[in-house]
Amino acid sequence: MPVQWNDPYMALLNAAARGLNKGATALMAESQARVPVDSTDLGNSAATHDATPSNLESAVTYDTAYAVIQHERLDFHHPTDHNPGAQAKYLEGPAVELRDKIGAVVGAEIRREMG
Repeated sequence: MPVQWNDPYMALLNAAARGLNKGATALMAESQARVPVDSTDLGNSAATHDATPSNLESAVTYDTAYAVIQHERLDFHHPTDHNPGAQAKYLEGPAVELRDKIGAVVGAEIRREMG
């Protein structure tokens, strides 16, 4: 008869990773609403990087040569005709604003796993 060990610690790690990944997806969606649009390159370069049980860190990145400049330069004018929410700090702002909600999502995933 096979025996299966359900490691509760591993279940918690899996739940935490799921929650972090859901949080990254929400963060990317919110940041997309604020990305300055001259062409679609910057917005299209967005990606989430998933957490795993062995690496509980998820991330959202924008990968163009000018992504950091557009993010950091507060003196740039960001026209809002293509994206009404366009602004500098298009990733940092949502990350700060959503931190409590993301934490709540991670907590909910862990609680769900624990029953």
